[in-house]
Amino acid sequence: MVTHDDHNDGSDSPHYPRIVLCVPGPWEGRDDLAQRLLQGPFVLEEKKLRRADGSEAFEAEFRGPDPRMRPAFQASACRLRPSLTPADFHAIQAHRGVLYVLSDPFGRATAAAAASRMIEVGRALIEAGGIAVKCESSGIAHSAERWRRPDLPLFEAFVRLPIVDEIDELYSVGMHLLGLPDGIVNLKDFEPGDLRGATGVLEEFLRSHAAPKGFTASPEPCTGYEPVEFFWNRWGRLRLRRE
Repeated sequence: MVTHDDHNDGSDSPHYPRIVLCVPGPWEGRDDLAQRLLQGPFVLEEKKLRRADGSEAFEAEFRGPDPRMRPAFQASACRLRPSLTPADFHAIQAHRGVLYVLSDPFGRATAAAAASRMIEVGRALIEAGGIAVKCESSGIAHSAERWRRPDLPLFEAFVRLPIVDEIDELYSVGMHLLGLPDGIVNLKDFEPGDLRGATGVLEEFLRSHAAPKGFTASPEPCTGYEPVEFFWNRWGRLRLRRE
C-alpha cells in the first residue's frame, strides 16, 4: 500500500518496492497446493492467494518444475547466516511445482507491515509443503526451518549482504523492503582482505541506524540498478566513510 505521505518521500520515481516470494514444493499442480492450503489461513485461487476470511489477497502464479531452481537458490543462499543444507538443495532439485506470490507496491510508512505479512505468507506455504523461500526482490534465500522461526527478524529475512562489486565496494540489497536506504562501504577503508570486518561494520550500521565509531554516513542515490528493477532502492544508500 502506498500512502499520501509516501508520495512526498523525496523521490520523484513512480516505482515503489514490492516483495516477490518464490516457494518451490512437492505439488503436482495448482489444485494439489490449493488442497494442502485448505486447513491454513490462505486459499489459493486463480492468480490469487487470498486470506480465508477474505480480508486480503496477493497476486500469485503457480508454475511447474523449473530446472533452474536449484542453481537459483544456491546463488541466492543467505551468506551471513547460511541455513540451506545439501538436503535442502536436493529437495529443491526434486520440486514438482513453485508458487510466486507478490505483495502490493508499498511505501516507507507501510513497508514493515507489508514485509511482516509476506513472512506469514511464506510460513503458510511451508506448512503446505514448501521446501524453502527465496525473496526475488532482494535475492536472498532461506531454508523452511529458518522461515518457520516465530522470531525471524525482518532484516534477516529480506536483506542480503555482503555484495561486492568490481570496484571493491561492499553493499546491501533489501533495505528498501523495510522502507529504508541500503548501506555501502569501500573495502579500501579496511585492511586488505578484511571482508568479514567490512561486512560486520555495515551490518551493525544497518541494524542500529547509527554510524559505528570512526565512521560517518552520507546519503547518495542507489546506482547499479534501474528503477524498474526489484533491487533498486528509491530511498537510496547511506555510504559509510572513515572519519
